[in-house]
Amino acid sequence: MQEFKSKIGNSLGTFFLLTICYLPVFYFILFLTTDFRLTQITFLGWTIIVVAYFIIGYLYAGLTNNDIRVFDDRLEIVNKLPFFKKHIVFKFDKMNSIIFRQEWTETFWNNIKSKLIKNVVTEFFVIAFFPYDYKWIKIKADKDYQFYCFGLEMDYYDNEGPHFEELFNTLAQKEIKVSWTDTSDIYYQQMTKNIESKKQRT
Repeated sequence: MQEFKSKIGNSLGTFFLLTICYLPVFYFILFLTTDFRLTQITFLGWTIIVVAYFIIGYLYAGLTNNDIRVFDDRLEIVNKLPFFKKHIVFKFDKMNSIIFRQEWTETFWNNIKSKLIKNVVTEFFVIAFFPYDYKWIKIKADKDYQFYCFGLEMDYYDNEGPHFEELFNTLAQKEIKVSWTDTSDIYYQQMTKNIESKKQRT
């Protein structure tokens, strides 16, 4: 059995970093438009804000982090967080394919022709709602099942494994039809070609 475990701490770190970076911007806009000041918030108000913030963070972690276990004959999706617990089993012979989405930037704003506008919109708008570790797998069986895997890291810098790419290759070795949502990047093209060449040799 191989386990591809989501690192919830890393995913939550990205969530807190993004939200904290944008809070001053939102406050500045609120101050300019309504003359609202932080001193107007009471102790009870701050308590509600902080509690709500951590509840949202917990919901984020529960919805976007799933562990994936790969056995000889099946794949399992596991979530151990209270209120989000799940254990779903997919037999390989009942699956048609698995689609991997590696990041949010690959298909957002494809209709925008201007590279400058696309970069500005992507970097300053989309990232506020979709973090860098945005990724999911879509399992096509009796119907489509989509599971978010924000806590699984890609194979770059000093990220510890197992990586999202390793999951892709492991399932390919199990003779499951796997693909990326976008193969315009050479990196993902090469992985797909490697899989196809191995199939041809066998």
